[in-house]
Amino acid sequence: MKPSLRTHLTAVVLVLTATASAASVAAPSTVDALLDQHGRKGYASPLVALRALQAAPDRPSADAPLDKQQRYQAALADYATVAGEDAVAEQAIKALGTLATERGCQPCGVLQLVRQAEFAAANKKPGDARAHMTRALQHLPSAEQAQRLEIMTAHASVLEHGDEFDEAIKAGVEAADLAMRMDEPARQVDVLAIMARANLTRGDLDRGLALSTEAYALAKRIGYTYQMARMRNNQSYVYGGRDDLPKFHAALTDALRLSNGVPGMERFSLTTLINLSAYHIYAKQFPESIEVTRRAEALANELGDDLSVAFAVSNRGSAMARMGQVSSGLALMQKGSDLAAGAGDKRASIDLLDEKANVYELVGRPADALATLRRVIALDKELTQTQRDAVLVELQEKFSAERKSHEIDRLSTESARRQAEVEARTWQQRLWAAVAVAFALGTVLLWLGLRHVRRRNRLLEDDNAALSEQSAHDPLTGAYNRRHCERLMGQQELTLHARDLNGEGKAGVGLMVIDVDFFKKVNDAHGHVAGDAVLKGVAGRLQSLVRDQDAVVRWGGEEFLLVLPGASRDGLAVIARRVLDIIATEPFEVNGALIHVTASAGAVVWPFKDGQRWEEAMHVADLALYESKGSGRNRATYVVRVAEDAQMERVYRDLGAAREQGEVELQTVVGPVRPTPDDVHRNAEEDGVPALL
Repeated sequence: MKPSLRTHLTAVVLVLTATASAASVAAPSTVDALLDQHGRKGYASPLVALRALQAAPDRPSADAPLDKQQRYQAALADYATVAGEDAVAEQAIKALGTLATERGCQPCGVLQLVRQAEFAAANKKPGDARAHMTRALQHLPSAEQAQRLEIMTAHASVLEHGDEFDEAIKAGVEAADLAMRMDEPARQVDVLAIMARANLTRGDLDRGLALSTEAYALAKRIGYTYQMARMRNNQSYVYGGRDDLPKFHAALTDALRLSNGVPGMERFSLTTLINLSAYHIYAKQFPESIEVTRRAEALANELGDDLSVAFAVSNRGSAMARMGQVSSGLALMQKGSDLAAGAGDKRASIDLLDEKANVYELVGRPADALATLRRVIALDKELTQTQRDAVLVELQEKFSAERKSHEIDRLSTESARRQAEVEARTWQQRLWAAVAVAFALGTVLLWLGLRHVRRRNRLLEDDNAALSEQSAHDPLTGAYNRRHCERLMGQQELTLHARDLNGEGKAGVGLMVIDVDFFKKVNDAHGHVAGDAVLKGVAGRLQSLVRDQDAVVRWGGEEFLLVLPGASRDGLAVIARRVLDIIATEPFEVNGALIHVTASAGAVVWPFKDGQRWEEAMHVADLALYESKGSGRNRATYVVRVAEDAQMERVYRDLGAAREQGEVELQTVVGPVRPTPDDVHRNAEEDGVPALL
């Protein structure tokens, strides 16, 4: 079983962000020389750049030329924001404002807005970041070239921080082009890094890897070691996800070499150590993993990072359990889970418990594995609700920012004032319309639905069309992705509501979650490329099975979802049998190898209670899937009936217990008989690989 350590595999991709220009290790002493060096060569870390600038003997005084003060304070704010030196950043931002108001420095005021936007984004205040950025963008048409690059780079960064990945990529394309034309290689690397993060986070690993590789090559050419380390870590994230162990290991060790001992890079090194321990588990090098986790734990304790301690301890426990020290290993994994829970990080708790469930299954304790998975499901439900609440708060912040940006009372003419009032009312109407359908559309769609129209570059029309297609489909399998599913389910919820209002009777939507059984064994025996081919094949077979109005969604990993409008409970049994048959009956042929797989499924018709959200029904389908897994796999479990007086909290928490209480009725469809061992071994031996059963 592969450890489920995705949080720390992605931590550097999502947490360490930079829009700074750059600086080198052997920094010159004067401010001008430092800033020139930063722009041409890059730096070892933002903190190194910041300390060098603060130590410059010619730091500008209050009576120094405005241009020099502006450059100095803007750079201080930039480096300090990325380095997490908030007090220094706030002081420098305030100094820019003073130069603007007391000395009449208009460019200083623009740079203050840019730095305020970056600072708010880095401190997870997206509403404030958008408000500052909106005002800064108003100065873009009249800005001189260097300031245009500052504004455009910050714009891409703020969008990426706010999870507006498509818009961030578009803004990044423009900023990278300007940086290249201005011969600003360090800034070009920074923008490529923003675009790489946006692509990786939105799930386009191929494009994210390509951009990371491009950024790394340019950073290496100019000596920008900070971004070299970060891009190697990005690459390790992709290689780890693809089970390319040699490249995974090489990227991690390279990132560690580039960051080790560099001031300000301690947390980066810590994350890389934790990822390296995961690599050793993947490679079944358990003693090496244990040694690395001890180094990681020591550094995490030194930094006071309890969450990283949790991952280090859990990884060590996983390695120990896998090498036969089951009791001691599971005890350490429990300690890691407790630390994550104590830190209040539900996402980390989910990942650590998921890995613990893997270990339970590996050591032959399926009941404990199932109980742990149920805890994972409960935590995931809590996390989803928390995220929904946060989105509603953010919607209100967004409206507030847009309303402020109109500056109604400052307009000079009555006609302009009336126009602004109309625009502000329009935004208020959009807000309440969005809130009204919030629970129907889901977290991501809410965010997308409130985007106002931004400038379109005609030269990017083809790219925009491609991005739109990518935003709806999984790049590997061609199935719909999770984001599109949330949009689709929002539409289905509105359709069902309209049918009720029109008296057209109850109509349901079938939700069937399908998981390829023991998929990790396919990757282990045949390689990641073959595993990808199987996933593509599964998606293709499912597509051939469904109707035009149905949807096949890649829900994540080896898990798919069928959305079946109009499906009945009786019809679920027929569909389930067809799904199991079409996946298991015929092997998948990959490069001459015949790979047999089966699948498990859980299904429900939504809604089965009045006022039920689709996410709640989806949660029950997940529980039904785990019932199928716990009963031997290669089967589908579907909900036939839910009692009127059922305790829904129990149904949502433990479907098996609810069945025992007579609150739900479940039925199971068993898949086709698996191929005989002789058939499978014969096919596998012809290709020189282990057989899969």
